Parts: sequence; structure tokens; C-alpha cells
Amino acid sequence: MHGWGRPSKQLAGFAPPGTTPNPSSEEQGLVKEAFSQLPPLIGSHVLLASAAMGLALLIGLPLGLLSARRPRLAAVAVGFAGLVQTIPGLALLALFYPLLLAISALIGGGVPALGFLPALLALTLYALLPILRNVIAGLQGIDPAVLQAANAVGMTPRQRLRLVEAPLAAPVAMAGIRTAAVWTIGTATLATTVGYPHRDTRHHGRLPEPWEIRSSPGSRSNAGI
Repeated sequence: MHGWGRPSKQLAGFAPPGTTPNPSSEEQGLVKEAFSQLPPLIGSHVLLASAAMGLALLIGLPLGLLSARRPRLAAVAVGFAGLVQTIPGLALLALFYPLLLAISALIGGGVPALGFLPALLALTLYALLPILRNVIAGLQGIDPAVLQAANAVGMTPRQRLRLVEAPLAAPVAMAGIRTAAVWTIGTATLATTVGYPHRDTRHHGRLPEPWEIRSSPGSRSNAGI
């Protein structure tokens, strides 16, 4: 049919087969700018995740030790930590904003509702469940005969904890700590929604353009961490 022309093999906006489009100078500049921002942003990410893990360990280890000897306390502590896990990360971060605003109003100001503090509190609560659960499981899983032998040789409760219970429960507890660390590092990326870390993203009412160029270095660095 003479009225129909053959479709062109080289459509506008598409590179020929077997070739890759060359990035423009503007895109190259955006990539360089994004990578130049990585060191301070990675530092703030690691700082937030490390602080949250440290606070979670400070709360979770003693609480797990007490809960292993008190079943009622264990039920309440693990139940609360499990309840926190049912709340989506963004929702948990958002919940701390009005809570911290109310606390700041009660004490006359000075409590930041955005930035580091709400992210720290949310991530700490998120990290509690695997730490609590594994510390309790590790201590309760010790053979009673081993504990009886420790008592038989005259060990005090502190000696039994330091020399017998802690070494035997450590592998199970460390598995929970590793899980909590992975959760914390992954969830810390959501902290930008509450103003941490603070930087000029130049949104202008929409996503930065092109957003995939700006987000790719951060996504790769987070996966590497």
C-alpha cells in the first residue's frame, strides 16, 4: 500500500539499538552534587542509628534481664514492644510530633518536636522488640542443671550471671541485636520526614528534578550501610 509509510526505526527521544544515551552536562552536575553531599549525610545517618541502638541497648538489656525472671513483666514489656512494631514507621515518627509539642508546652518550651529527638525516640522503640525477645529467650533457654551446678559451687547471683548466664545467652542475644541494627539502619532513612537531617532540598512544591538522579546515590549508600 503506497499510502502508508514504514515506521521509523529511530523514534524521537530513543537511542538507536545497541547504544546508550550520553548524560547531559546538567545531569552530570546533579550526580556530582548528589555524591558531594553523601559524606555529611551518611555521617548523620550513622549518628542517628548508633544513638538509637545505644539507647535501645541501654533500655533493652536490663529490662530483658529483669523480664527473664519475672513472667508478668516479660508479658507487658514484650507486648508493648510488639505493639510498637505494628505501627508503620512514618506513623510512629509523626506521632512524636504532637507529643513533643505537648511536652514542650507543659514545661514552657525548649523541647524540639522536629529533627533529631523524635527520630531518636521512634527508632529506639522500634529496636526494642528483637533485643527484649532474644535476651529473654537466651536467658530462659539455659539448662536448669547448669544453673543448679553454679549454685552448688557457691556462686553468688552476680557471679552466676557474669560467668554462666551471660556467656550462654550471648549468641541468642546477639542475634536480636543484629536484627535490631538492621531495622534501625533501614528505618532511619524515614527520619527526613521529621526534619532530620536538615538540608535545602529545593523542592519548590514538588520532587527535585530529576529526582532519580538525586536519590540514587543515597539509596546506594544506605544499601551499603
